[in-house]
Amino acid sequence: MPTQVVKALSGADTLTASNGRAYIRGPDATWRHEDAVASGNLASELELTREALMPALAQHAEAMRHVSVRAAPSPEAQDRSNLTSTYADYGVAPSRESLDATLIAVARTRAAHGLDRSTTSLSPQPDSDGRYSIHSPIDHLVRHEGVVRVAATTTAEDIQRARDDQTTHREPSTEPRAKAPPTDQPASDQTPGPLGIPLGETSAKETSASPFAASSHPQHALYALLKDNLPEGTSERRLAQFTSECQRSGIGARSLASIEIAGERAAFATASGWPRVDVNISTPPPSVDESALRAQEQSLRAQIDGAREMPQAQAMHL
Repeated sequence: MPTQVVKALSGADTLTASNGRAYIRGPDATWRHEDAVASGNLASELELTREALMPALAQHAEAMRHVSVRAAPSPEAQDRSNLTSTYADYGVAPSRESLDATLIAVARTRAAHGLDRSTTSLSPQPDSDGRYSIHSPIDHLVRHEGVVRVAATTTAEDIQRARDDQTTHREPSTEPRAKAPPTDQPASDQTPGPLGIPLGETSAKETSASPFAASSHPQHALYALLKDNLPEGTSERRLAQFTSECQRSGIGARSLASIEIAGERAAFATASGWPRVDVNISTPPPSVDESALRAQEQSLRAQIDGAREMPQAQAMHL
């Protein structure tokens, strides 16, 4: 979170004045820096800044109130969620049994190489034909001193071995099992679009959870414009990421003029070519809540900057 935002959230009674000193507002409404009391234009500047900040802080508090608060998932549940999301971004929708087998294979690789799930990430690699599937090898990535490297790989053979072990040890079920079409390979309605995102019900299930989808949200117009012009079935997480990144770069619904998708990159720009933002789409997008919070932080920072400039200008004429 930006330093300005952190300072603002600590309360509007602690502010940094134009002279670079931090002042604290006391119960008697006087501003003090250590033993020095602000007076004259300086005191007016601090008081006006405080008044201007109050609406922005209230807006941020309201936005935070709507951000979902969930209990921390277990490491195993987090693993399942992360792998499911990673597969989805590569256009793969594994069945429950296939996902279970892959998780077993991944756990075995970690154990064999002494890897910690909290310090590694998973990255599927393409099959020999260049496509992604549940048979694709999975690299275990670690970051050391700013450099990302492959620490180990769960091979297609490892995944198949785990699947065979599951089949061997699975007890016959007495519960009737509903038939479902295989989802290990992208089906006709799950073909990856230009963003490497599967089409199908993924995005439909997520739509209601996005704060950007609410017509009252400040970035709803930008969100709706992107939704109308991106490939059908773009996941809500990716759509929220694009909305947040455009807004943070100064691109709005009225200024967005071009969307370019090529390879592992999606670019958004105004008619003049600047501002412009490039988003790497080869990695999984953040959650919808994370993207919404990043956009909110940017809005708050802009309001704080404006609030600080206005009182200082007014104080110059007092």
